[in-house]
Amino acid sequence: MLADLLRLGVAAGEFTCADPDATAWRLTALLDGLGLQVTVHEGLLTHAQLLGYVHTAVATELGMTEAAFADAARRVTREVA
Repeated sequence: MLADLLRLGVAAGEFTCADPDATAWRLTALLDGLGLQVTVHEGLLTHAQLLGYVHTAVATELGMTEAAFADAARRVTREVA
């Protein structure tokens, strides 16, 4: 599903991503790891911090600023909904 969203964003011209499948795996691994850390170390990482880390990673993967990623994500998710 994440790789499909990345492909939609590329097709819409919102960002570039040479390998949506590999990018999706890396981001999924990050999410899995952060989820584990939040569970094991309850209270040490806020929801806002977790989202910030994820947004930074996605923006980095797509070669964008975080603000540009947030704008693109809003546009792409509106199309999917």
